[in-house]
Amino acid sequence: MALTGLYADNSIATAKAVSELQFFLIDAAAKQGNVVFQTGLHIDIPLTELTPTTAVAGWKRGLEKIMQTVENDLADHFSVMSSTQSEE
Repeated sequence: MALTGLYADNSIATAKAVSELQFFLIDAAAKQGNVVFQTGLHIDIPLTELTPTTAVAGWKRGLEKIMQTVENDLADHFSVMSSTQSEE
């Protein structure tokens, strides 16, 4: 996992907390360490006002949403992989 963006933006009418992460899942058993799953996710959380406290709360909420998405994406990915392997 790589954190590629974490900032608060008040350059528009509505302030926002921005989080962006990249995820890589590597097959360590493979000789070349093949990437079996990769995704990048970006989320903007609107803030009522921009303060250090609201920015941190927005990042926390954004991270929770990103992790939920990754969990669902991984479940879907492995579901497809297991159904493909069972057909072989």
